[in-house]
Amino acid sequence: MTLTHGLLAAMIVIALLAHLLVRWQTGDEARAMLTALVIVALGLSGVLAQMWWRGVIL
Repeated sequence: MTLTHGLLAAMIVIALLAHLLVRWQTGDEARAMLTALVIVALGLSGVLAQMWWRGVIL
């Protein structure tokens, strides 16, 4: 498994966690955790895009 696959797998896991979170919890806790998951997902996608831009991954 390459680093690209690892980052993509992490983003998929984050999306699944967000989906389960929305189903299981309501209110402020869900919003706070969902916001944190979105921030992490954006960070991972930013890392992936930067690596692609620099030619580390194709």
